[in-house]
Amino acid sequence: MPPPAPRPLITAAEVFPALERLAHGAEQELLLAFRIFDPATRLRAPELRRQGLDTWRDLIASLCDRGVNVRLLMADFDPIFASDLHRDAWAAAQRFEQVMGVCGQVLSAPHGHVARSGSQTRRSET
Repeated sequence: MPPPAPRPLITAAEVFPALERLAHGAEQELLLAFRIFDPATRLRAPELRRQGLDTWRDLIASLCDRGVNVRLLMADFDPIFASDLHRDAWAAAQRFEQVMGVCGQVLSAPHGHVARSGSQTRRSET
């Protein structure tokens, strides 16, 4: 029997519960990547809420309790031009690390461009 056809998820009301269910179903490893992600974000999947999982912090903790290895990649922001986002990203990463303990890893990916010094020349095609 062929696998079921993919179902597009368009709205947040469709995407968030589906992502929560997918994460909750992890058996060995869960890899996540987010631009902005707070462990206090409330879950929307009703069946997870009935199990007492109210936030992503709770969901990640339940995965760790089951022995699932969790790796979370979070964006970092420029500390000068986006200082509030930078502070929020690091605070969220620290809160996730407190939940994960040894069952996971939080990685930070800086946004922006590589700084280069020195003169640069451009050739023009003639």
